[in-house]
Amino acid sequence: APRGTLPGSKFAQWVSRVEKAADPGAMVQAFLDGQHSFPVIEDGRYAHILYSGDASELALQSDALGTGVAWPLNRVGSTDLYYVSLELERDARISYQFTNTLGEARTDPRNPAKAVSQNFPGDVSLLLMPEADRALPTPRSLHGRVRDLTFDSGSATAVHLRWGGKRHIRVYLPPGYESGRERYPTV
Repeated sequence: APRGTLPGSKFAQWVSRVEKAADPGAMVQAFLDGQHSFPVIEDGRYAHILYSGDASELALQSDALGTGVAWPLNRVGSTDLYYVSLELERDARISYQFTNTLGEARTDPRNPAKAVSQNFPGDVSLLLMPEADRALPTPRSLHGRVRDLTFDSGSATAVHLRWGGKRHIRVYLPPGYESGRERYPTV
């Protein structure tokens, strides 16, 4: 199966029906009009991130896929609806955005939940699964502090990818961390 599809899902069955329909555009519009929120969550474990419009040059990047990974969107037949489907934990809370071939990022226009990410440039959209904590942190709820750090990690190259060099990172330190003795593992 193509990446970003879930063949056993109800959504995949719907996509198959649309691809065989006499008027696929009408089926897509009826489906979109029938949704109460986006992304579309199915059975509490599948998330279908949708984009309608010209998306031939768009890909999805998400912390669920890993840093530096972008998946091309799958097209629903000959329509202007594109998607990526993911199987996630019931309490997952992920950020995502659409990117084009020039590296320009945009949020999901159908999803009102937005945030800022340390992993991606600009704003991101939030995907909150049914059991996810919906409280967003505010400066008042973060009782520790955030430190801005810079380090040089050296650089590496593989095929057409290059990473490393001078990096800027933000690290959240919980209350009392600097004066305490306890240290935490980091990634």
